Amino acid sequence: MRGRAGAPTSGRSRRRAGRATGGTRQFPITERIKLDFSAEAFNVANAVIFGGPASPDINNANFGRITGQQNSARSIQLALKLNF
Repeated sequence: MRGRAGAPTSGRSRRRAGRATGGTRQFPITERIKLDFSAEAFNVANAVIFGGPASPDINNANFGRITGQQNSARSIQLALKLNF
């Protein structure tokens, strides 16, 4: 898929541009055979979003401790598709 002036167009765009990005590109091999390449990256900056405190009970040993995160780690997907 190509945009204006033959530039590759971006793939699935997300609401938060810094969190996810992607793109596709088509490479013609012959007149009938084309190779599609696509890439997607999520949480590119590998920024952590910490979860809430572990226990609201003041008598618990984990009171006030942050023991987890709400988002996942960086994830990158690459794909090739041969169209004939």
